[in-house]
Amino acid sequence: MKYEKTNSYKPCLYNSGKNEFRPLVKNQDINSNGPLRLSPDGKSVLFFGSEKGKEKGQLYQVDIETGVASSVKTFIESEYFMRAFEWDNNGENIFYVNNNSIIKYNTQTGEEKTVYTGKKILDQPEILKLHKGKHLIFVEQENEKEELLKSISLENREVKTICKIDKKYSGFGFRKLVYFSPAEDFYFSVRKEKGSILYRIDEEGGEPKKLWETDKQITGLSVHPNNDKLTISVYDQELEIRKIENLKQEVEKAFAEG
Repeated sequence: MKYEKTNSYKPCLYNSGKNEFRPLVKNQDINSNGPLRLSPDGKSVLFFGSEKGKEKGQLYQVDIETGVASSVKTFIESEYFMRAFEWDNNGENIFYVNNNSIIKYNTQTGEEKTVYTGKKILDQPEILKLHKGKHLIFVEQENEKEELLKSISLENREVKTICKIDKKYSGFGFRKLVYFSPAEDFYFSVRKEKGSILYRIDEEGGEPKKLWETDKQITGLSVHPNNDKLTISVYDQELEIRKIENLKQEVEKAFAEG
């Protein structure tokens, strides 16, 4: 799955056998704002977005085979930028972050329950993750100097701090990525002013081990099932200054063609 960038973001499906992309949503003009979450049965995709001409954000569930999108939940305008959400293990409930709370929403009945309320829970979509079907991983800011990577048990609501993250990494278009490995480790990255740092930490917590530091921004992580390789995608940007001959004619030509 990927995004198609036009004047907005539209999720697409990629067929590796045919090397082809197609829009995930068919016959509906829906823009996506945030990540895609594949359902536990692999038959549908959940994403947050809005329909053209409508201001209210919604969670959509899209049938992969038919491309039909159904609204799971509509949010008022003040909640429009709610982005962090995750399926439960059986696909019956969705967890999402709103107003410093983690909410459990039943897709069948519409019932909502508050799982946890904190001081300042970050609602970035790369963070709220389901681990082993029993724990949610999230980040909470408790003071001005650091943020805490936390785990909450869905069985007894016990909250545990896995590690602390220096708040100095939060001011530069900050995004954190968290991934689990088959060997019970967490891999996570943080952005700094010029680049990113990749860490590994045991699921029980402790001191993070720095694995790699780069001057580029880490935008994706994936752990091989054998736990012996990491796939990392990075983002880089270059600035060019060019001299254009006959600028006036080129500008007039561009406006004429537009």
